Amino acid sequence: MGKEDWLFYKNEIFDNSAKLDISQNIDLVSKINKLLKMNEIELLVTLVPLKMRIYSEKLEPNRDLLNPFMEDNYENVTLKFSQEGINFANLNEAFLKSSEKNSTTPLYFKYDTHWSPSGGMLAAQTLKSTIENTPALKDAFEKTAITEYILFKGGIINWPKGDLTSAESLPPGYVSNGIERGENYSAVRRDNKKVGLFDGEDIADLIEVGSSYSKPWTLFPEALQFTLQRNPAFYAITADKGSWYAMLSMLQDSPFQKQRPKLVIWEILERELKVLPDYPYREDRYKFNNQEWLYRASALIEKKCRPSNFELSVVNKINGRQSKETDFVEVVFPKGSNKMNYLSFYEKGTSLIKVQLFTSEKNVATMTFELPASKESIVKVPLYSTKGFVSKIRIFPGVTPSFKAENFQICNQPEAIF
Repeated sequence: MGKEDWLFYKNEIFDNSAKLDISQNIDLVSKINKLLKMNEIELLVTLVPLKMRIYSEKLEPNRDLLNPFMEDNYENVTLKFSQEGINFANLNEAFLKSSEKNSTTPLYFKYDTHWSPSGGMLAAQTLKSTIENTPALKDAFEKTAITEYILFKGGIINWPKGDLTSAESLPPGYVSNGIERGENYSAVRRDNKKVGLFDGEDIADLIEVGSSYSKPWTLFPEALQFTLQRNPAFYAITADKGSWYAMLSMLQDSPFQKQRPKLVIWEILERELKVLPDYPYREDRYKFNNQEWLYRASALIEKKCRPSNFELSVVNKINGRQSKETDFVEVVFPKGSNKMNYLSFYEKGTSLIKVQLFTSEKNVATMTFELPASKESIVKVPLYSTKGFVSKIRIFPGVTPSFKAENFQICNQPEAIF
């Protein structure tokens, strides 16, 4: 709790013990950037800066919560992204210098972890400026389809109570003395078409992957639509699932797999950059071995299969038929496989697949794949194990009225990245 009734999120606090995890995550982002470039897709990364740093003056009398490592982290990370050749939009600098920072509509809500509509609009403007001033991004952006938007401003309104006002988050005896106020606006297509990613459009040449800060209620999607004059596909995933799951969800979905985008914008919370894919405090389906995550993402980014010399045989007794919880499709690799391989196949009939990996007849790992419902999906299973070569896998579609799996191939990962 700070002065003038401002509330802050304790999970923003970290110190130099996070340095190694941050470095490892930057390495993962760097590899994803290279993989996308190899497939003719540009990536623009941005970090949502710590509210504690942007409004450090409101932390009093607890200003020391913003320790020196937190104070310098954003600029240090910005430098590392630059050294890795990652296109980066610096929101920290834009927010600290903004004339709206201490206006009646600040860039972050007082009683919430999220940026306000004013902050979301500034973020969108900073992304646009970065695109315009980065030749590779500008070239990719100019190849995306224009969608004209008009911005309608709705004045200053009262916003619902923020996520920091829940009873378990508040200091004992705290009573809010004010009302949350913020801008209201909406972006409307000039042609008045009511369409979007989930309203019939199944392709997108511009995609934004983000956190809850990219959810519709923040108005950031509308700010980005208006500012860019484009209609991106948005993937906004909450912090309990995390940025790594968000990226995999986008890569797995049909807009990416059917027609590759020209440009991907990846919005990550600065406080999440210290959280690795194998973060232990997440549900198992949102948690990944760090190397497994990279192999999954790499396989999904690959546009075409690089055929492997290894062979496979398929035992599929449920193809096109109803399946029970215990039914599975078995794929055997008679001459083995290696960790640079992945299995590619098409499925239809389920939105959740569990895959068991075996080495020398022992089940050594289980992977879960969440898929777009009611659509044919491509599934790519990394044949990666720390316990030896994968000799076979079993694919469990769960209970379905009809499940189909076909077009099995063993493909090679791009060795240059690994």
